[in-house]
Amino acid sequence: MAFQTSSSEIDKESLPVITMHELSLHNKADDLWVCVNEIVFDVTNFDHRPGQSMILKAAGSDITASFNRFHAYVNCARCPGVKVVGRIEKDKNSHSSSATAKFLPKSYQMSSTKKSEPKRKTLPIISQPSSSK
Repeated sequence: MAFQTSSSEIDKESLPVITMHELSLHNKADDLWVCVNEIVFDVTNFDHRPGQSMILKAAGSDITASFNRFHAYVNCARCPGVKVVGRIEKDKNSHSSSATAKFLPKSYQMSSTKKSEPKRKTLPIISQPSSSK
């Protein structure tokens, strides 16, 4: 059962509980669910031409980190073809990591460790020849 909503506020407590295991079962193009910010969405009928392959690779998982990195301003519930299914309940044995590493190219992944800036070489100062009058 999927709930359609156009409201920007979703009352999470009124939604059915979906386990991470149940979410993981909806991982095919004709039955595609994802979790964003603890809300499970059915995106089977959502057409995201630039990122459709990314959505298919992330099917059945929590995509919060990558979604918020690229689309934090988007209200998923208002996207055409998207239905709210429920709220996620993390399994006791599951970890809170997202599926970012599973489907994003390495160049887009965020590192959990802070990288130090590379040392920059100082260039010598070259004086301009003086012009004589």
